[in-house]
Amino acid sequence: MNNRKYIKNSANARQRFSIRKLTIGTASVLLGTVFYLGTSETTAQAASADSAEKEVQTVATSPIVKNEATTVKSSADTNAKTQIVHQKTAELAKTDVENKTDKSTVQATEANVDKKDDKPVATKDVNSAEKVRQNTQTLDTLKAVPTNTAELNESKAENTYTDFTVDKDKIDTEDSVTFNFSTNEAKAGDVYKIVIPETTTDGFDGTTKDGESTDKNPATIDSVDFGQFDSSYGTATKTYDADKKQWVITDTFTHDNTSSQPIILTTSNHFRDDKLHSTGTFTRQAFLYKNDHLLKTVEFKQTVTDSVYLYWEQGGDSKNSLYTTKGNKVNVDSNENYPLLANTDYEWHLNISNFNENFNYGTTLEIPMPENFVLNTDATNKANNSDLSAYNASFSQDGTVVKLTLPQLSEAQLSRASNIYSAVKIIGQFKMDVPRGNTQLSNSNQPTITQQTNAVGDKSSSSINPVTVTILGKDHGLDSLPIGDIFTATIDPDRYEFKSDGSIDDSKPVTPMEDTRNHNLNSSISARNTTAYNLKNVVMTVNIPDGMNISGLSVPSNTNGFKYTFTLADGTTETGSVDVNNQSTILKDNAGKLIKKVVLTFDELNAFESTPNFGLNGVLAKTYADGSEVKVGNNLHTDLYVTADGINNSSAPALFTQNQIIVEKIPVRPEVHYNTITASGRQDNKVPGASEAGRISSYISDLLNKPEKLTYYAVLPINTVLSSINKTALPRDVKITSFKVNGRTVVKISGEFTATNQNWELVLNNSNLITHLNLSSDLQVYLALPEGEKLSNTSYRVTDQSLLPFVENSENAYRLTTSNWDVIAATGTYSKSLAQGNQDIDLLFKGQSDDKGSWNMTFSNVLVNSEDKDTYNAVVVSHVPGTDDGKSQFDFKLKDANSVQVVNTATGDIIESGIEKYYSTENINLNSIKWDDPSLKSHFVTADKVTDWAKIKTVLTTISVVPANSTYGVTLNGYDPTFEKDLNKTAYGSSVAWTDLLKPIVINAGDKNSASITISGQSTINFKLHFNDGSQADILVPDINHTYKDGVDTVNKSDFIKATKNSDYDNAVNNKDYSLIPKAVLDAIPNGYVLDVESGAKIENSDTKYPNGMKNGTAEFGKTSMYYFDGDTVVYNLIKANSFTKKKIVVNCNNKLNTFG
Repeated sequence: MNNRKYIKNSANARQRFSIRKLTIGTASVLLGTVFYLGTSETTAQAASADSAEKEVQTVATSPIVKNEATTVKSSADTNAKTQIVHQKTAELAKTDVENKTDKSTVQATEANVDKKDDKPVATKDVNSAEKVRQNTQTLDTLKAVPTNTAELNESKAENTYTDFTVDKDKIDTEDSVTFNFSTNEAKAGDVYKIVIPETTTDGFDGTTKDGESTDKNPATIDSVDFGQFDSSYGTATKTYDADKKQWVITDTFTHDNTSSQPIILTTSNHFRDDKLHSTGTFTRQAFLYKNDHLLKTVEFKQTVTDSVYLYWEQGGDSKNSLYTTKGNKVNVDSNENYPLLANTDYEWHLNISNFNENFNYGTTLEIPMPENFVLNTDATNKANNSDLSAYNASFSQDGTVVKLTLPQLSEAQLSRASNIYSAVKIIGQFKMDVPRGNTQLSNSNQPTITQQTNAVGDKSSSSINPVTVTILGKDHGLDSLPIGDIFTATIDPDRYEFKSDGSIDDSKPVTPMEDTRNHNLNSSISARNTTAYNLKNVVMTVNIPDGMNISGLSVPSNTNGFKYTFTLADGTTETGSVDVNNQSTILKDNAGKLIKKVVLTFDELNAFESTPNFGLNGVLAKTYADGSEVKVGNNLHTDLYVTADGINNSSAPALFTQNQIIVEKIPVRPEVHYNTITASGRQDNKVPGASEAGRISSYISDLLNKPEKLTYYAVLPINTVLSSINKTALPRDVKITSFKVNGRTVVKISGEFTATNQNWELVLNNSNLITHLNLSSDLQVYLALPEGEKLSNTSYRVTDQSLLPFVENSENAYRLTTSNWDVIAATGTYSKSLAQGNQDIDLLFKGQSDDKGSWNMTFSNVLVNSEDKDTYNAVVVSHVPGTDDGKSQFDFKLKDANSVQVVNTATGDIIESGIEKYYSTENINLNSIKWDDPSLKSHFVTADKVTDWAKIKTVLTTISVVPANSTYGVTLNGYDPTFEKDLNKTAYGSSVAWTDLLKPIVINAGDKNSASITISGQSTINFKLHFNDGSQADILVPDINHTYKDGVDTVNKSDFIKATKNSDYDNAVNNKDYSLIPKAVLDAIPNGYVLDVESGAKIENSDTKYPNGMKNGTAEFGKTSMYYFDGDTVVYNLIKANSFTKKKIVVNCNNKLNTFG
C-alpha cells in the first residue's frame, strides 16, 4: 500500500493515535491539519476499550502558517504522553479570521493508549514563544505511509533476499569477471565476506611466491576492485590473506539497508616463475559468508592459454633475415635477395617470442631447408649458446630439416631459466656442385615451433614463410658480371632545398655561398659490394669539381683500413693510410694545399659489404680554375669511380655523379605554423564521490595566428561533477560558461590566445549519485577554430551529426581527445546531500557562491535508487538550512510554491506524477522521526495554506515510486536574504529519507555527508596613471593590480606604492630602487612626466551593477575588502617634470626651527 492510497483510504476513517512526546521548534509550531482526512470535518475519536469520549479544549491562536504549540496534558494522569489535537485546516483559518483569541471546543479521544492512560486530557494555550523555547521536547514523528506495520513487515519478510552471482561462465587470462552481491536484509552489525581463492582443486595455481607481496610478483589475479557502499550503510575493505592464498572483501554494515555490490576480478598472465603450470580450463570459486556462515558458492571457468610465436627477424620472409657470417645483410630490398654462393656458410635469423618455460612440457623447432643444405652444427650451437644453456639443448639436422628440442625443466631449472626472445641463428651452406646458371632452391614446408603446454598433450604452434634462396651460377662469375651489377654507391650534396611544407626537397640539391665555414660540401660518399664475392683491391676515385676548395677528407670512426692518395692543386700527390678502428678525423695535406682528387684503396671488400661514408671538407671557391667567377646558379658535378680486381677487363669503372646548384643563401626550413593543440584526460580514482578524481587538460604547442580565437568544449563524464577550473595561465578576458546537451554538461572556454603556454585544467570529482546507468561514461574535448583554419591533425574533424550539438554546431571543430571514465560502486537505495551556489555549474557536495553574484542557491536531498528495480513509497523530510540547525551560519529561505521540486538529477526533468509536498514552520528534529509513526503529517500543510514562505523550516515530500537506476532530488530553490552580510559563512543541508524497504537515513547539518554552500569572494583593485594636464589617455598598469580576499584582507595604499614623497620618485629613477615605487609603474611613465606622489592617490568606483539590490560603494584605504571593491581603481597623477615645485619642509628640532630645501 503506498502513501497516496493510504491517505485516500484514511480520509473517512476514524483516526487512531498513539500518545507521543512532541518537540516544538522555537516559536515555530504546528501547521494546521491532517491531510489524510480529506475535506470532511473530522474529530479525533478514541479507540480505547470503553470508547469513552472525553472533552478537551484547544485554542486557535494564530494563522495557519503561524500556529503555535499546542501542549496536551492529561489532568487525571501526569504520566500521560503529549497528544496533538487535529482540526480541519479551513476551520482553523476561519477561527483565526473571526477572532484570534477565541477558544473552540472539540471532542477528542485517545487511540492505542495503555489502559492506565485512558484519562481525559486538556489543552492549554501556550502561545508564549518563551515558553516554547523553555519547554522544547522530543518529537517522535513518522511517515504518512501504511500504519499497518504488521502488514508492511510481512511484506518485507516475503520479499527478503540475499544473492551472489557471477556475470560470466568463462574468462581468459588478462580478462575480467564481475561478481554481484545483493541483499535487502542487511542489518546493522552484519558482516558479509566475499572470499576468492587463488588456487583450485583441479590444478590451477595463481599464487605468488612464498614471502613475496602480490605487487612484487603479480599473481593471476591482477586486481580486485569493489564497489564501496554509501557511508550511511557501512564500510567495505579488501585484504589479501597470504596464509590461505585468497582475497577477502569484508562488508561491515552499520545501518539496515538494501544494496548491491560489484566485485570486479581482473586476471593477468603472470604466473609464479618457480613452478610448472598447465594450460586448460579450470573451475574457480568464490564464496559469500554472512557473519562467518557460508551462504553461497559461485563457480566460473578460467581458461589458461600459452602461445608461442615464431617469426623471421626482419619480418615477412626468409629473404629479409639472411646474413653473411661477417654480419652483412644479403637482401636487396624486402622483396629480393642477391644470389648466394654454393658451399659458403650463411646465417638465417629467426625469433622465438612468447616462449614461456613455465608452460613448457616439451618444445620442438623444425626448419625445413632447401635440398643440399648442410647445417654447421658447431657454429650454430655456439651462436645460440647463451639462450639455450639452461635447456642443455642443441641443434641437429634430420634430412633437410634443422631441429631444436627444448625439454621440460625441473623447478630448480625453472628458477634459473629465462624466456627466449633473442634471435635464433641457423648457420650452414648449400653443399653442391655450382650450377651453370643462377638456380633457385626452396622448401615448401614452413618452419614451425610446437610447444606442449600441459600433461595431457595440448599444444601451441606457430609457423612462418618457407626458406627460399638463389644459388649463383658459373656463368655469373665476377669476371662476367656487368660493373653496374657489382657496385652501388651514394654521394650526398651539401644541402637540399625545402618544400613549402617544411620537408626536404631531395630533387633540389644545393650548396650556398653564404656558408663560408669549412664543412662537407659532399657527404656520405660510399660504395657497396652487391655480390656474393669478396672483392680485392677496391679503388674509389673522387674527382672534386672545379669551384670547390676542398682542404680535407672527413673519415668516420671504426672504419675499415684503407690507403689514400690526394692529388693536390699544384699537381703533386700525398699518400697515407688509415688503420682499422680509427677515430673520426679529417685528413689534410701537411702543407695545407687544396685537394683536387681523392683515391681510396681497400685491400678487400667482403660480400655485400659497404665502405665507410666519407666527406669532402672545405668551402666554395671564389673563382674557377680559369679565373672566372663562381656564381649563383652554377652547377657543380662530383664524380665517383669504383672498380676492383677480377672484374671484366673490358668494363670501365662504375661511375656515380652528384650534381648541386650554387645558391646565395643557406636554405631555411619554412616556419610552418599550425594550430597544434592537444588535450588529455586522466582518471586517478574510481570511488564514488571522490574529490579530485581526475583532470582534463589542454596544451597549446603552436598557433597559426597570434592572437588566435579558440573555443574549447569539454564534455564532462556523466558520473562526475566539476570541482574547479585552473585558469591561471589563461588570458584575462577568457569566458567560461556551461550548457547541457542530452543531459551532459559541456564546459565552454573561449577567448583570444596569444601564447603557447596558455593552457587550462578542469578538476573533476566523481559523482556520488551512481546507478547502473552511469557506472561508465567518457570525457570528450573539442576545439572550434575560426573559419578556414585547421588543426595540425585534421583527421578528427567533427562531422557526426550526433556530436555537433556539443560544439554548438560549429562547422570547423575538431576532436582533441576522448577517454573512458568509470566508477566502481555498490548499488542500493540511499540518500545524498548536494548543493549549488552561484559559482557552480551543477549540484555538488561543496557549493560556492561568490559575494558579487546572485543570492539564489539550491540545496537538494537526493534519493538514489541504483538498483535494477523500482523502489516505492519514498519519503524525504528536508530541513530548510538555517542557523537553527546548530551548524549553518546563515538562513536560507524558500521563495514561493515553486521553490520545492522533485527533479530527475540525471536528466534535469521535473517530476510531478506521484509527488506530494507539505510544509511546516517547525524545526523538526530529524533524528527523532520514526518511519512507523502515523502522525507526522499533522505538522504540515499544503502549499495553498502557506502565507509566508520565508518562515517554512521543514518540507515533507512523498514520492510514490523512484524508478530503477534513477536519482530523484528534492530540490530546495531559495535565496539568502542577508547575502550581502553573510560573507565567509556556510550553510548546510540536512534531511531524513526512507522507503518501504529502507529505514530512515539521517543526514545532519554539518556532518560528513551534509552538502554545503559557502559565500566567499575576492576583489581586484586596478591601478592606473592619470595625466594631470589631460594631454593623454590614462595608463593602466595591470602588473600591480592587487587582489584581496573579501571580508579578510585590508586594502592599504602601500599595497600599490609605498612612496610618500616626490623625492622617492627621483631616487627610484636614479638609483633603480623599486622598493617604494614598483618598476612596472616607472616603466609606464612616458618621458617628460613624473609621478606626483605627494598629491596622493584616489580611488575611482567601477560603476558595476550588482544583483539582489546590493549597493556599489567605493573602495577605501584602511578598510576590509568588500564585494563592491572589485573593479575599483587606484589613481595616481602624472605631471610634467618642469612643473614640480620644491616645498620647504620645516622641522622642529630641539625647539629650533630648521628649514630645508
